[in-house]
Amino acid sequence: MLADADNAAIVRAVVQMAQSLSLKTVAEGIEDEGLIAHLSAMGCDQGQGYGIARPMHAAAFLQTAMDRPVAHSLNIA
Repeated sequence: MLADADNAAIVRAVVQMAQSLSLKTVAEGIEDEGLIAHLSAMGCDQGQGYGIARPMHAAAFLQTAMDRPVAHSLNIA
């Protein structure tokens, strides 16, 4: 999305359409902070990917979730 304006336009359109329908958007495959910033600026609600957290065991996930229950919200990051 960062390297292709057409891809960015598609993502922006999907996020805007979801907002107009009062739906939440979740971006998948977020790889770095730059992408997090762009998605957040577009109004994307949540995301997942290596740029947010690497895969982890269930116990580590639960501890992370208790420490930062909104860690994956793009609008808060």
